[in-house]
Amino acid sequence: MATVPVVWSELDPLFFQDVQGNLALDINENAVRASIDNILGTSPGERIFLPTFASGIKQILFEPMNTNKLNAMTNSIKTSVETWDNRVTVQNVSLVINTDSNYVAITVSFNIVGVTQLLTTTTTISA
Repeated sequence: MATVPVVWSELDPLFFQDVQGNLALDINENAVRASIDNILGTSPGERIFLPTFASGIKQILFEPMNTNKLNAMTNSIKTSVETWDNRVTVQNVSLVINTDSNYVAITVSFNIVGVTQLLTTTTTISA
């Protein structure tokens, strides 16, 4: 079985340990997905040394929804992901908003720069 070369890696956000007791890594496409999840789940000011790192979705999530607000959310997601992860070109953003349970499921379809395969990740943001 051929070993896949590690192009990108990030710490697993759940801080699992690998079999050697080290913190596990997400690699390649999973690292990019983890990065997108991190961007979408971070609020402005949450990172002390990088206060503008964020998507700002939580701030507009529970305002009264209309077409303009949904378009603003979609544009904010696309812009923030492409700003904070230069490996990614966002192709589509879809939102499933559940007002009864106070969450939104955000599905981002994206390409990694230089890779033709369309990938997706879904992140759930709640109150």
